[in-house]
Amino acid sequence: MKRLLVFFGAITLILALAGNARAIVFTDTVNVGALYGADAGGHIWQGYEDVTYTWEHATPSDFSVPPDIVNSANIEVYVGWVDTFGDDYLEVGTLSLPLTSKTSWYTLSIGELFVEWPKGQNLIASLRILENELAAGHPDWGGDIILGDSNFTMDYVPVPEPATMLLLGCGLVGLAGFRRKFRKS
Repeated sequence: MKRLLVFFGAITLILALAGNARAIVFTDTVNVGALYGADAGGHIWQGYEDVTYTWEHATPSDFSVPPDIVNSANIEVYVGWVDTFGDDYLEVGTLSLPLTSKTSWYTLSIGELFVEWPKGQNLIASLRILENELAAGHPDWGGDIILGDSNFTMDYVPVPEPATMLLLGCGLVGLAGFRRKFRKS
């Protein structure tokens, strides 16, 4: 009877430890402008043409979907344009990723932000800026754009792997057996 109580006590402890996982907030920042040769102010000469800028955000090395649970995830991109007088107009686009989908769109006044997040791998972001939309919305656009930081934030709960739980359980059962043997001596 005592062995059975020790066994169930160990199993209860394992499940309590596994169920008590806390949420982890992960952030990753990429300077998109630096990737594309921007000057110190983040200015890039795009010219009067359509351009797509693509970059990648890292995710934690232990992150996987499933089984990890994503509470929330969002990406914030600093992007803007420069007029013919050299004045900066910075705009910030924020996209909250829905948890049910890996692909989302967000419309900025100067372009579209497309995000793809395949099964817990790195997040791939693309910002597409169309010359005709930018010129139509900003008639004094000088052909320069501003690309700054892209901030990716994710709040997730890691779920322990079954093998880890099994190893912990075996260790606890072994400790209980060792303690019992040590008591008898």
